[in-house]
Amino acid sequence: MLPAIDYAVQGNSNSSSGSHAAASVQLNALPQLQEQTIPISKLLSGSAKVADELLHKQQCQGFAPPQRAQLPSLHPASSKQPNFIYLLVDDMGYDDLALHHPTGGMHAWLRTPNMDRLVRQGLELTTFYTTPMCSTSRAELLTGRFYPRTGSFYINSGWDFINTNEATMGRVFSAAGYKTVQLGKWHNGMTAGYMPSDVGFQDSFMPTPYVYENSTISVNGQDVPTAGWLEENLMGMALNYMGQRAADRQPFLMYYPFFSVHAGWMTSDHAGPRFQRPAPPEYLDKYAALPISSSTAQLYAMLEYVDSQVGRLLAWLDASGLASNTYVMLSGDNGPALFGSEQGHLPKEVRMPSGMAGSKHEVKEVSGARRHPQLLAVRGPGIPQCGTSGQLAGLVDVLPTLAELAGLGQDVAHQPWDGISFANIICGQPLTTIQRERLLVTMQTQCIEDDFIPQLGPDRHVLKPQPLLDYSQGGNSGLGFKRCIGVRYQDYKWLADARDTQGAGRSFPLGAVGAPVTTGLYRFHNNSHVEAACNEVSRAEPRMAARLEAAAASWFADMLASPDAFERPTFFLGLAGRPVANIVGDGAIARTPGRVQVLPVGVAGFVQPGDSAWYRIKVVTAGRYEVRLSYTARHSAAFRLWLGPYAKIQAGSAQHIDVTLDAAAQRSHQPAGSLLLPAAAQGAEWELRLQLTSNSQPGKPALAALDTIRFTLQGAAGVAAASSGRGYNPELQEGVHDWKVAHGYAT
Repeated sequence: MLPAIDYAVQGNSNSSSGSHAAASVQLNALPQLQEQTIPISKLLSGSAKVADELLHKQQCQGFAPPQRAQLPSLHPASSKQPNFIYLLVDDMGYDDLALHHPTGGMHAWLRTPNMDRLVRQGLELTTFYTTPMCSTSRAELLTGRFYPRTGSFYINSGWDFINTNEATMGRVFSAAGYKTVQLGKWHNGMTAGYMPSDVGFQDSFMPTPYVYENSTISVNGQDVPTAGWLEENLMGMALNYMGQRAADRQPFLMYYPFFSVHAGWMTSDHAGPRFQRPAPPEYLDKYAALPISSSTAQLYAMLEYVDSQVGRLLAWLDASGLASNTYVMLSGDNGPALFGSEQGHLPKEVRMPSGMAGSKHEVKEVSGARRHPQLLAVRGPGIPQCGTSGQLAGLVDVLPTLAELAGLGQDVAHQPWDGISFANIICGQPLTTIQRERLLVTMQTQCIEDDFIPQLGPDRHVLKPQPLLDYSQGGNSGLGFKRCIGVRYQDYKWLADARDTQGAGRSFPLGAVGAPVTTGLYRFHNNSHVEAACNEVSRAEPRMAARLEAAAASWFADMLASPDAFERPTFFLGLAGRPVANIVGDGAIARTPGRVQVLPVGVAGFVQPGDSAWYRIKVVTAGRYEVRLSYTARHSAAFRLWLGPYAKIQAGSAQHIDVTLDAAAQRSHQPAGSLLLPAAAQGAEWELRLQLTSNSQPGKPALAALDTIRFTLQGAAGVAAASSGRGYNPELQEGVHDWKVAHGYAT
């Protein structure tokens, strides 16, 4: 262990307990700091040059928690049908468990005793990968398939939907006789056809996104206002649900993605700034006086608060007896989101003592996003305590694993899984050859942008191949998809774009720009998971570098060949008799290039008459539908909404209605009229075309943003009180608020 040194720490006068006297805080100091007298505030701001230099030198030493002696399982293996609980903590990374911190000093403040206990009471995978973003990780977890296959490619802009041809874990387990429930965050389509109840979850508890106090929770489609803190209310609902399952003796699958520790609003009226990590005052006050960045203090408070709710779950399982027959899994979704005050070297060292280099959004090894050991954190029957496995695995493997543990067999209907079950690892059996030799590929989502819309072929589906989808020159600004890919194999990591990780591999042109990019091959050792020169082996092992580079190209070609890859959603009207359906503006399958733009929250532009956005529609229930548009506009303009087969729309013979949208600086809801629609014939595909017919200010964009086109079925039972239309609020979708602030839109 490195020698320690005392630093005097001044208290924070903003703490609830008032000004603190100077305190002595034990730091795990770097050796060269022993003779330095540097205020800890300066160290933790990252402004001390000596600390900056020393932390660079420490990158490849690595850190691993102390070895734990394996103990017998808490509960023997059981022949009963098991239950499953998957806990997904939003934006939590590997280093966000106290168990993964060194002891003492500036790493002694984080407290997560219950999640630590969950890890110790089961098996921990120490080379576990997620994807770089929320929606894509959830798509892989829910379907067992690589996210590009599923159509879920980004966090908004119409790319967060899971294609309806996919079978989620809810659908797989429901078909096998399980009770299935989803609680918390849902980020894979917020309109009819894509909600949890549409994809196999029989019960659903969905809060208003990112509102942490006094949130409204949609319970099976009915809005229920709640008082108090969100995670406490959700956990109470989870415990009540499990009590019902214990009473009726039905096996269950619970998918419980927390909203925490993602940034959000404090209350339902969006009080306070968007970028905060809300937690009850008793938790925030504990960390406010510590000499750490305010963002990390909020994070630690929120983590301990979430940890307390995990404690409630574990205590209930133990007291009820269900623990003996229930597998509990824990992970984060995409690694840690680092706020500005956490970016300096020492603030980052406090937050991420593992020394990993990246954060959310990246394919570099980061604290949780591509190496997430706290999953498995599988606690369950027959699993020894304090077990670890370094086998390469990922979120894509979870559904096949659950299915094998449940004994569902091979006859469950689903698309072919990309994941490999690790049930054998859980059960203490040897690795298979496939597991030992597997490669795991992932791709960061920044290779597309908001206005990324592939060209359609004659069948009105994505044309393949096409320049926009080219491996070398497609994607955002023609820079290519290759640059966004990383490949992991055993202890090797290959990065296509190693410009900021000291890669010394082969050079290739950066798409149409032609700028050279260097690849990097890294071999991790000494518990170091960082892409840096000390781990770089491109020149020493060129054959391995070439193998992984070829694997990346092959993987992308396979993804592109998948039927649903890069496809946009279909919107359903009258699905299961539901009276309200929202067509989200950013879900367009096509638009007039250059003059109509897709935004995170809708579509904008419409400059010349004829400018259009197109949407794929399916009418499930025949009837008369009232149509309403939600938008903001700089000036008035007239539009025509066409609905019917594409050929009829093109010929001008499809049904349509005309509407004039007045100037509206704030979001306005404009009735447009109604359409009498028949149910779609089997296999028929209809489209909706939003077409500009006249512009009061020619040559200027007519719309700042059109976020939804809402269809309401007239005469349907419950129209007045229908809550299904509340399911999509574009203002609360991830990334939208911040994008609008950055671009000067009213919020």
